[in-house]
Amino acid sequence: SAAFSTWGGVPVEKDGKFHLYVARIPAVLQYWTTESVIDYAVADTVEGPYEFQSVVLPAFAHNPQIVQQKYKNGTEKYVLFHIGHGGIHVADAPSGPFTDATPKGWSCNNPAPWWAAAEETWYIVCPQGILTA
Repeated sequence: SAAFSTWGGVPVEKDGKFHLYVARIPAVLQYWTTESVIDYAVADTVEGPYEFQSVVLPAFAHNPQIVQQKYKNGTEKYVLFHIGHGGIHVADAPSGPFTDATPKGWSCNNPAPWWAAAEETWYIVCPQGILTA
């Protein structure tokens, strides 16, 4: 639609449904640094069509990366890495609600996460180096 632009689009599969997180910018991409929000949508197939469910994070939040984090004890979390609003939000279900899980004093523009399941450790690549959590 001409009313907005989108950026990214990261689906995860849970119980036969595909859950998509995508940045939406009103009008044109040039407003991403102040107006971008992260939307959540669901589809029956990875190809879609996806049906909008909610705004997961309000402005300013951009470039979502969702990780379905599974622990050895069988529990799982959905960890949303992004630019803006701290940078890390966590939920128990793909639909949320997502709560801020950003460590105090942590600053990382455009995090690139990797969940090392065997170690149950996050490795997060940032411009200032690799952080672990």
